[in-house]
Amino acid sequence: MDSMDIKNSAADAAFEEAVKSALALIGKNSVQSAPCAESPFGRGVAQCLAAVAEDARAHGFTVGEGDGYYVWAEIGQGDLFGILGHVDTVPIGEGWTAEPLGEIKDGVMYGRGVLDDKGPMILALYAVYSLIDEGRKPKRRIRFIFGGNEESGWKCIERYLQKEEIPPEGISPDADFPVINCEKGVAHIEMKLKKPADLLSMRGGDRANVVMPLCKASIDGSYRKGCPRFYTARRRQCGMENIAVARVERRRRIRRTARYAVRRQRERIGDRLSRRKERRIDL
Repeated sequence: MDSMDIKNSAADAAFEEAVKSALALIGKNSVQSAPCAESPFGRGVAQCLAAVAEDARAHGFTVGEGDGYYVWAEIGQGDLFGILGHVDTVPIGEGWTAEPLGEIKDGVMYGRGVLDDKGPMILALYAVYSLIDEGRKPKRRIRFIFGGNEESGWKCIERYLQKEEIPPEGISPDADFPVINCEKGVAHIEMKLKKPADLLSMRGGDRANVVMPLCKASIDGSYRKGCPRFYTARRRQCGMENIAVARVERRRRIRRTARYAVRRQRERIGDRLSRRKERRIDL
């Protein structure tokens, strides 16, 4: 086995280890919950921060812990270079076709946090592990900063900035691995609209920083039989036209048109028969 084969084999082994570590982290539900003794952001966040701290120590990193707000793991010497991410996630949500707490199906990893941000941070961490195992020495101090509250308020990084050394440079492998160099922020906008008369309730979305995947509405389902135009007009007035009702109305209009055509045809036939009888009488 030549040196290239050995390197490829080591890289494959490191990747497999990274996948296992990522799945283990994704398997911990770290949506912010009630504060606990280990973290103000809940037991799931505390478990994830403890897991990455243990993993980094096992690979020779110096680790610092921030009272359940964050964990940092550092290796190397020189100027500080930061790699920032987080272990908390948005709510799991509905409509999953795979296990939301981690599953590999058809060669693809699924789960809440695979892209944002457990998966990218673990891959970045194991990439550094792999380089060090190859005998390379970083020219800077590489510090991974794992936050526990990025999705729900950024209290983790606020506490870090108060307590710890701030990297003058860094990257954030958040969502689109390997690099995102900036984020525009989040705007919280409240809008008030007049409630439609037929609307009973409406709910959609879980967080302000998550694109709404589903919106559910309950409406007054009263329907006046034999008068679909009235119902359709009410729905249009409410801004929520019912397509099914429109189709019913169209079918009824077609049937009325057909009945009218049959009636006219019968009238024409009747007229012809009447004219024939009159001719017979004249003869």
